[in-house]
Amino acid sequence: AQIRAKTVPQSVAAQFVTQSTLQSAIAAALATPGPIGIKTPGSVNATVVWTQVVNGEYNAGSFSTLQSAISTATASGVYKVKIPEGTYKGSFVVPSGMTLECVSRRAVLTIANGANVDVITIPNGAANVTIRNCSIDGNASNQTATSRGIYAAGVNTNITLDNVSVSNTQDACVLQQYANVEAGQYNSGFKTVNSRLVNCGGHGVDFRDVKGVWIQNNYFENWGAVNP
Repeated sequence: AQIRAKTVPQSVAAQFVTQSTLQSAIAAALATPGPIGIKTPGSVNATVVWTQVVNGEYNAGSFSTLQSAISTATASGVYKVKIPEGTYKGSFVVPSGMTLECVSRRAVLTIANGANVDVITIPNGAANVTIRNCSIDGNASNQTATSRGIYAAGVNTNITLDNVSVSNTQDACVLQQYANVEAGQYNSGFKTVNSRLVNCGGHGVDFRDVKGVWIQNNYFENWGAVNP
């Protein structure tokens, strides 16, 4: 990652020095006299992702991919990842209990040309997942098979999409897969609020075998199915 340490002496214009890690940028800035700051540029596959550890504060960690940040947070029992502005390419699996929080919708999660996969997958049986403030781009014009923006694999509980933008998908922007009603299993507590779902190849939101759905204050445009 290219992280810049910024020094701003009153008589000198701001200067930026490229550092290999966030920690080295902090050290370089502290070693320079005068007011200091840090600038972290957005980039493809940006590597600086924050994982929350205590009291709502985020500790910065440098990861090669967003998925590695999610996996590290999960393994450490953190279950919250904050994503800076930038473009992140991959197919991301978001497990139970995880919150993905982007600093703004200028943090874009997308897939590579010809990947033909869902951008985000919430596994079968996962619960208490939140995705907030992110843009999710299905890169539909460069796919050759069905893919969705967010795919919940079934028997899911308490999935929340808050202030997300999901767009340009081959199939539904958001798909909640079937549960198993015959066995008394449902998807429940799926919430989509304050979100934007546009240019969806299928439905904007496609909920199956669900109860307790909350859809509020969303914007839909240009979906491929009869109903949004």
